[in-house]
Amino acid sequence: MRYRHTMTLFGISLPICLILRVLQSVFTIDSSTGFIKQQYSDISTVIMLVIFAGIASVGLMGLISDGVVMRKKNKNILLSVAAFAVGAVFLFDIAASASVVAGAWYDMLILLLGAVCSAVFIAYGLKNVYSYNFPSMLLVLPVIYYVVKLISVFVSTSDLALVTKNIFLLFTNGSLLLFMFEFAKLENEIDETPKPKKFFAVSLITVMFCEIQAIPKILFYGAVLSVRDLADAVLNMVMGVFVLIYFVSNFGDSRTSKNTKPAKHLAE
Repeated sequence: MRYRHTMTLFGISLPICLILRVLQSVFTIDSSTGFIKQQYSDISTVIMLVIFAGIASVGLMGLISDGVVMRKKNKNILLSVAAFAVGAVFLFDIAASASVVAGAWYDMLILLLGAVCSAVFIAYGLKNVYSYNFPSMLLVLPVIYYVVKLISVFVSTSDLALVTKNIFLLFTNGSLLLFMFEFAKLENEIDETPKPKKFFAVSLITVMFCEIQAIPKILFYGAVLSVRDLADAVLNMVMGVFVLIYFVSNFGDSRTSKNTKPAKHLAE
């Protein structure tokens, strides 16, 4: 399978999984509690497994795809706009969380790191339209942010809700952690032999988790969500857009890409 086949599968699987998540959210989950309605528990579980199977199949295809290469980096206005949007939504998330923060160490650290991440993404966006000496090591800070965010989600997650809405939140933040880790490594040129396939696969599943978790939540429950939950969903959605623009801009098929780096794309 080649890059274009994987992108075709991604383009088909994302809307299908999104529709399934919408159906699950609307018909099988009690919006007031977040728990599965007892009479629809089997159906909801099947839908969830199908969604996860779809995401896993796209990730696996990305990992074994042939001909995935890194394109030559150029100034990118779309990526810059997406980075600015992420920075702005981080500020929105901080403002929404500050008034209801519980006072736990990880909540306070998330607020602090969120402010720093906002500045980092805005600076990164500026780098994509204006050449200057951007300190790429700053991209490690979003990795730390998502480590702390995962700790916060685990601590605050009810065991009963784990199999419904929160399992998608856990996997979304986990995939964003993996993406930010690979993103920081690539931008800092840490790997002597970069592995585009691995980053490509991580990017695909990150986009899917972000949009599948966030879009139904915003569309159908935005009016009843707390400002903090709404801000978190918007942040995940915008992060998904940023990841999508980033990997489309930086990776391509070796048969069609004219400006590519040497093909160092063996899978681990």
